[in-house]
Amino acid sequence: MPLLNESAESLVASADQLFAKGDYDNAIESYRRAIARDDTVADAH
Repeated sequence: MPLLNESAESLVASADQLFAKGDYDNAIESYRRAIARDDTVADAH
């Protein structure tokens, strides 16, 4: 579970790792949190 003060870039990195492990639901949630923090993070779209 991501920390509340985690940066968008850190959330994307976590999401990428989760996705690579096949944990798609948590990866998608991390991507959504990244976009909520900074909607200019292209990797999260």
